[in-house]
Parts: sequence; C-alpha cells; structure tokens
Amino acid sequence: MSSLGTATRIAADTGANLAKGIGDVAKAKAADIGDTAKSRIRETLGGKIATAIKASGQQGHAQEAMPEPAPTFSDNSLAAADTSNTDTDADPASEVAAFVQRGGGPDEKTA
Repeated sequence: MSSLGTATRIAADTGANLAKGIGDVAKAKAADIGDTAKSRIRETLGGKIATAIKASGQQGHAQEAMPEPAPTFSDNSLAAADTSNTDTDADPASEVAAFVQRGGGPDEKTA
C-alpha cells in the first residue's frame, strides 16, 4: 500500500507543478499581449494626443512656483489676519457686511 501512496503523491505533485507552469506561461503571454496592445494604441492618433497631453502636464508640474502661504486667522475671526492693522479685535458685523457686499467692509464706499 505504501507504493500506491507514493505514486499518488508523485501524481499530485506533478499535477501541481504542471498547473503552476501553465499559470506562469499564461501570465507571461497575457503581459506580452498587453504590451503589444499598448504599443499599437500608442501609435494611433488618440494615443499620440494622450502622450502629448501627459508630457505637457508633467512639464507644467515641474515649472510651478512655490504655493502662496495659507492665510492666518486670529482669535475667532472668519477674516484673514490683516498685518497692516494693529486692531486685533474682529467685528462680526463688518465681516458679514463685507461678505454680503463682496467688498472691503464698512470703510469702503459702494455705489
């Protein structure tokens, strides 16, 4: 009975190795087909346009300037801190008026 068990184990191992080999070959073939399709698509008009867009986008990122610093807010104010004004107290009514008027606040004359 021992030889039957050994033969069964050898057959199972052989089947597993064959399945693994078939899977590896299938993966390689799929990758090759994918690469071939990508290269053929790259040669079409749409592929060339996409390549040009991608290249211009990468150049744009390289030339971007440093971003401006974020505004700072003081106390519980909704308005950004004004460094030229020494008054640190926020006036909620003028902030709301400035928002509604889309202007600079009560100091600014609107028509």
